[in-house]
This record gives sequence, structure tokens and C-alpha cells, in this order.
Amino acid sequence: MCQRIDKLKYTVQELQRDLTLRRCLIKTSAVSDLQEEITDLQKDLDDLFILTDKKQPALEKVSTRIGLTALPKISEGICCSEEVVHHVDISRN
Repeated sequence: MCQRIDKLKYTVQELQRDLTLRRCLIKTSAVSDLQEEITDLQKDLDDLFILTDKKQPALEKVSTRIGLTALPKISEGICCSEEVVHHVDISRN
């Protein structure tokens, strides 16, 4: 997708240079091709947004589930590290 956008950007810049710097006319077929590519890209972007919106609830559910299952392990890790700190303090004294 990014490559298509970069190519489109380059094409538009070249057409603009043709008009302004080189002072030459642009073929109508070039403009038509550009419009067609923009339309196709817009359709693909719309489809991607729709797909992302459809997947968002499932991804949120998974991330919540992962967060809930990881929470006890995180708490356990915090308790262990507090215990280690306590033993280090005791050994210093």
C-alpha cells in the first residue's frame, strides 16, 4: 500500500513538473490513469478500514484476556522481586 502511495506521489510530482517547469502539456491519458489509480487506492483503503473495524472487537477481547491472564504472573513477579529486595536488605545487615 505504501509503495503504491509513493508511486502515486512521484507520478503527481512529475506531472506537476511537466506543467510548471517544463511548460509542456500533459496527456489526458496520463491524468485518466492517475484518476483511476487514485480511485483504486481509495477503494483499497476503504476496504482496509472496514476490515480493521471488524477485527477491532476481537482484538480488544484478546488483549483483555491476555492482560487478565498475565496479571497474576505480573503480581507474582512483583512479590518475588519484593522478597528478593527484602533478603538483600537482611543480608546487608
